[in-house]
Amino acid sequence: MGKIQMSETLRLEILNDRREAFVVLLEPWGEDYTILPGQQFELVATGTTGESRFHTEHRSHCLAVWVRGPVERIEVFAEGGEIHGGHQRQRGSEFG
Repeated sequence: MGKIQMSETLRLEILNDRREAFVVLLEPWGEDYTILPGQQFELVATGTTGESRFHTEHRSHCLAVWVRGPVERIEVFAEGGEIHGGHQRQRGSEFG
């Protein structure tokens, strides 16, 4: 008989405790989400397995986030609601 894998959910909370906004970049899609000072985002990856993990890389201009391993969907939430790529993008941003 084949191995049955249960679908799991991964969550990652990101809090901006800086005095300026910064960008969370969801890879490999290149979706950018600007997080303002004092704001918190939650990334929720569904359809993952026990092998799936979040991977972050702090770059000079953003925080890049990947899910390593199987994933069906990633959603990003702020203040109780789902947000989408380009959220709060700042004028003159290199991501626009």
